[in-house]
Parts: sequence; structure tokens; C-alpha cells
Amino acid sequence: MIKYCCDWFNRLIEQAGEKGSSIVAYRDGEHRSFYLQTRPFEKDVIEKYNSIDEKTGNNKWPDLYDKREIPVPWVFALNIPIKFCPQCGTNLEKIIKKNKKEFDRIATEMENYQK
Repeated sequence: MIKYCCDWFNRLIEQAGEKGSSIVAYRDGEHRSFYLQTRPFEKDVIEKYNSIDEKTGNNKWPDLYDKREIPVPWVFALNIPIKFCPQCGTNLEKIIKKNKKEFDRIATEMENYQK
């Protein structure tokens, strides 16, 4: 188990994939990093609207338009790469290097939340 820098970081890691703010572990090959993530919707809302409407063949998300009638896309997650803990300032690269195997396991568990 990784010992994170502070309780705040630990709480946000546990929130991964939930509505609101969280921390997500990400790995792409040898590149490892943490992201501060914000999600505006609960998982069940996303599942409901991502399902396909049998009549139209489209998903069920309503179309959004700005005041000029230009389509506005839905955002399901905002990911911001972080190198230091936003709460206490700890260098996160040091935590990753010290715990590569455990980090990789956590990043694999979080693959569904990385988008």
C-alpha cells in the first residue's frame, strides 16, 4: 500500500471515479503521473444517458447549444496533471518512484476513470 503525503491526498485517491474532485493515477508505458480530476455527473447518470435510444440510434444526452446556436459538447471529466500535491506541496514523482509496482496496480484499477 502506498503511503501518500497527506490525508487530503489519500481521501481524493479514494474518490476516484466519483462525482466531484478526486486524484487519479495514470500510466502510459513508462510514463506515470497523477491527475486532479473533476467529474460533474454521478456514474448512474452517465450510464443512463450513454445508453442508445432504440428509435434514433443515438445516445440519450440532450443537445446543448450556446446563444449563437453552436453545439456545445458534454464534458464528463476534467483532468489536470499534477507534479506536486496541491494541499501540502510534496513532490509526487518521489512517491511514484518509491512505489512503482503498487502505483502500476492502482493505475490499472483506475483505467476506467482516466477519461
